[in-house]
Amino acid sequence: MAKTTYWTGASGDGNWTTAGNWTNGVPVSTDTVIFDGRGDSAGTIRGLTYGLNQGAVNLSLLHIKSGFSANGGDTGNPLQISASEVIFEGSGVWFIECAGASTGVNSEIPICIVNNTTGVLNVSSNVNNATNRARWTEVVIKAGTLQAANYCDVRKIRMLAGLAVVGIDCVEVNSANAAMDIYADGGQITTDSSIANLELHAQAVIVQGSGVGVSPTIRPDINLARIFGSAQLNWRPVFNGTPQLKQFYCYGGSILAAGSTPKQIGSGTGEKSYLYPAAIVNLSGSDGQILRGTNSVIVNYGGQLMMPSNTQQTW
Repeated sequence: MAKTTYWTGASGDGNWTTAGNWTNGVPVSTDTVIFDGRGDSAGTIRGLTYGLNQGAVNLSLLHIKSGFSANGGDTGNPLQISASEVIFEGSGVWFIECAGASTGVNSEIPICIVNNTTGVLNVSSNVNNATNRARWTEVVIKAGTLQAANYCDVRKIRMLAGLAVVGIDCVEVNSANAAMDIYADGGQITTDSSIANLELHAQAVIVQGSGVGVSPTIRPDINLARIFGSAQLNWRPVFNGTPQLKQFYCYGGSILAAGSTPKQIGSGTGEKSYLYPAAIVNLSGSDGQILRGTNSVIVNYGGQLMMPSNTQQTW
């Protein structure tokens, strides 16, 4: 029978699998698990550091509340879990890996909410290959920091505020390297991964080329970008090749090209991109060649289109 159990850390060993650290026993599948700081007076010291391989446990809810300031896991030893929902409101640093009972079993965390200005949630996947997947279906960032590890399968990011740093090749491999969707009404996202649909509102900023130290092996294309308000796309992908911004609708805000990587607008399949009044597409800041895909065009309805200078063009 499903139960709710609270972490107390009473045993002092920081071990998930120690019954004495919980109000209602060690969590099992379908349980609701809550970290809220109760009974753990040394919460900032007595972080969760042991017994973190819990891939066979599929929780109903994992909730790290704002009253819990301790850390959970580390880079080499994340909490491996699956859950119907993860809510992260803690002020500490947590490492959570979406994981099944084994690497031959699919797993999923359908919804994750990040909501603490000082908290940092690091997410990863324990498998992402042609046969299996462990995916974060949707991550909503209301405040705080999300860091998605290289090769982590994240399907969708929705952002209201805060910071998201997405590593390289964060695609779903067993779905033909399907790219993620990103929708933002604020905050800043930096990424070295490809994007299927990008939609930016208000003052949201996205920066390609986050400098994670490793170049992507999958071309960091943007299939479709929609820019509104004063939002900004800093188009400066890093790749040993020619990334593509296949199509854009720039209703406001700006697209700013930069960096030395050659880039291409359009994929060569006849896409039309649109530039509306009050919007800016500034390609002049790119040190790399900017190409136009065959039969791909930009339709300008009164925005500012600034072309590159001192570079070879094929317009």
